[in-house]
Amino acid sequence: TSVIAIAFDRQKRLYALQAPIFDGGGAGLGSLVRINDDGSHTVLLSGLASPGSLTRGPDGALYLTQCSFHCAPGTGWVSRVVVR
Repeated sequence: TSVIAIAFDRQKRLYALQAPIFDGGGAGLGSLVRINDDGSHTVLLSGLASPGSLTRGPDGALYLTQCSFHCAPGTGWVSRVVVR
């Protein structure tokens, strides 16, 4: 998949929102991964519905949009992800 957005948490760890893989019909499923110090990655969330953007909020949580494209108008939402 392709990285479509990045964000850093308060501990300066890097997170990447990955574009969905499309199987030819409907919305694809993306993922949120943390990039570890050794270059490996840890999948935090998978099965995300057409994610589009990622940011860190003032509360330290990550916020990502879902159903950003390939969905009916007005059906998108924002998900809050607490990172520790």
